[in-house]
Amino acid sequence: MIASAIKEPSEIVSQYINGVLSGDIVTGRLVRLAVERHVDDLKHGKERGWYFDEEVARSACLFFPLCLRHSIGEWAGEPFELAPWQAFCVWSISGWRNIDTRRRRFRKAQMSVARKNGKTTLVAGMGLQLQFFDDPIEEGAQLYCVATKEEQAKLQLPLYLLAVAEPANDAARMWAGVYVPPAATTSAATSDAPAALTAPRSDA
Repeated sequence: MIASAIKEPSEIVSQYINGVLSGDIVTGRLVRLAVERHVDDLKHGKERGWYFDEEVARSACLFFPLCLRHSIGEWAGEPFELAPWQAFCVWSISGWRNIDTRRRRFRKAQMSVARKNGKTTLVAGMGLQLQFFDDPIEEGAQLYCVATKEEQAKLQLPLYLLAVAEPANDAARMWAGVYVPPAATTSAATSDAPAALTAPRSDA
């Protein structure tokens, strides 16, 4: 059971999928194809060695509102509530798994949306979630932020601190089964390398 103010990820994603397929949500061709592939693979994915782990996908989506806070703009300090399209991306990328290894099916993803739609913030959150809380854990995982210009890469670094700035969220993090080591905050805040954030996993 989750706090009443936090929406159930499966419901958000289901509404988005139904909206795209019905045409109520207008999308480009590639987005619709991604949604159609997701739905078709729920029926036939196991034939090709893939399965969908809804618990992993749900945990990945809940990581955002439970553990992350916006750091800039009009929503600064507010929980990071995923927009429907963002929820579908996190849900799909995190949930699809290899039957034999349980490793993620999708190793690469490309998101192309208009400016000011939350790409940078979303990718920062996904980076944190995948580095520290992926399931199964990838030992020695490292997170890099790269761009064509150093100034552009710098934009994302402060967003990596979103998950560690709210001690009051410890209970929520523990409920979700996630915890950010305090060392991650220190190393990121004092690092001279703005294009990369690397921190060891916690054994806790």
